[in-house]
Amino acid sequence: MASSSSRGEMEKMGIDQLKALKEQADLEVNLLQNSLNSIRTATVRLDAAAAALNDLSLRPQGKKILVPLTASL
Repeated sequence: MASSSSRGEMEKMGIDQLKALKEQADLEVNLLQNSLNSIRTATVRLDAAAAALNDLSLRPQGKKILVPLTASL
C-alpha cells in the first residue's frame, strides 16, 4: 500500500509518468510470477526425485535395476 508521501507524489505525476510507473509495476509483477512458477516447478521435480529415492531405498540391495538418465523418461 502506498504511503501518504508516495500518494502525494503520484497525484503530481502526469498521465505519461503514471503509465510508465504502471508498466514498470506490471513488469515487476510478471517477473515475480515467473519466479514463483519456476520455484513451483523445481518443488515438483524435487518431490519426484525424493519419491524416486524413497522407492529405490525400499528395493532389495544387490538386485539390478534400470535407471533412466533424464527426467523425461
